[in-house]
Amino acid sequence: MRQDIIDSLPDILKNNIDTLENTSLDTCNNYYMTNSQFTAINFDEVAKCYKDNENLDDPPASNDALYIMDNSHFYFLEFKNGKIEEDNIKTKIYDSLFILSDIKYNDGSKYIDSIVEFSKSNIEYILVYSIKKNPKLGINNHVYQKANKKTKCGGVLKLKDFILKDVNFYNENDFKTQFISTLKN
Repeated sequence: MRQDIIDSLPDILKNNIDTLENTSLDTCNNYYMTNSQFTAINFDEVAKCYKDNENLDDPPASNDALYIMDNSHFYFLEFKNGKIEEDNIKTKIYDSLFILSDIKYNDGSKYIDSIVEFSKSNIEYILVYSIKKNPKLGINNHVYQKANKKTKCGGVLKLKDFILKDVNFYNENDFKTQFISTLKN
């Protein structure tokens, strides 16, 4: 993320800047799904801070990262090195959007005024998955996404235009070639 974007963030987001590599860590297997050093917001950490700030018993579910390219291009990223559970993914999307909708600057002003309209116009969701652990998802991924047909995560695809601008599934290599390669410092 560009430094001017980072500088304009509310503290709860600004204080959780990390690398995409660190946000992609599968702690159970000590495996990074990307080695990208581009900065992003560690949204799992934002959810923990939100839990503390709101005195919640448990942190809300959350996507792994939020990458902001500019004021109209936000990307929620979820890295799945294991089994993909559609309901869990959808919960992470909804909870992450709720957290983002409730974030404020120190003066009390909201970071995003109307999350639904903002999300439908500006937020894309990317699920990065392990092709080794989810080979069926990879075989027809491109065809299924373009046709918006029922897949293992077909319900997630239906969130496109409903609450998200776009939804994409990338295996680790496609994430590198189709997303990381488009980023600039």
